[in-house]
Amino acid sequence: EESGWKSRKDNPAFIKALEGMRFKASYEFPEGDIYMRAEDHQCFHDESVEKIEDGKWTVIERVPAKDVYYETTVDYTKEKFVTE
Repeated sequence: EESGWKSRKDNPAFIKALEGMRFKASYEFPEGDIYMRAEDHQCFHDESVEKIEDGKWTVIERVPAKDVYYETTVDYTKEKFVTE
């Protein structure tokens, strides 16, 4: 919605709208808040280590997004869009 995407010609605007976007935890994003880093399009969110045993689902450990964050080695925001 934010990008105004209607067809393939709108793909560059769609990508730019997603870059750096944050998504709040919701029904659509049950894993929690999500951040999409603009430079490499990597998403970060809290992680869960889970186990299913005898039909029971148990969360063993929660790992905060800040603990899985790493520096990027690329920057897609500096690249040109390829269009057909």
